[in-house]
Amino acid sequence: MSDAPPLFTDAELATQAQGNASVLAYLLAHLSKTWGHTPAEAALLTGRVFAPGWAGLKGQGPAAVARVVALNLASLGGSVTVQEQAGGRVDVHVRGYPTEEDAAFFGVSRDDADQLLGAFGPIAELLGMQASWHRAGEEIVVTVERAVD
Repeated sequence: MSDAPPLFTDAELATQAQGNASVLAYLLAHLSKTWGHTPAEAALLTGRVFAPGWAGLKGQGPAAVARVVALNLASLGGSVTVQEQAGGRVDVHVRGYPTEEDAAFFGVSRDDADQLLGAFGPIAELLGMQASWHRAGEEIVVTVERAVD
């Protein structure tokens, strides 16, 4: 083994990884439209593929699931806050992701990229919950709550 210093710092690697991960929503939106599907359809497929990886959260409640939603969105570059609401509902507020500039680079709209947040729906469903999202100006709110029987 070499005693040479690492080629990249942890900060450089983290920044590059965040940049690489953050473009996936735009790329998925672009690909779905190119192949004759909607970004919402791509979101459902994405959620179904990733849902089994979230199974360890089953039974932990909306706050635990919302925390992982928030972590995922923060890791993509969003500025995130979490607010617990009455009745066990938890809202994850996201600013700065997706952006209009990045969406335009990939030939899609921010609204197209926003649709990928629908991926949390199938994940929440697997966990006996429901997740929805809406845009409020420059902020997106992802809501996680127990499924209504």
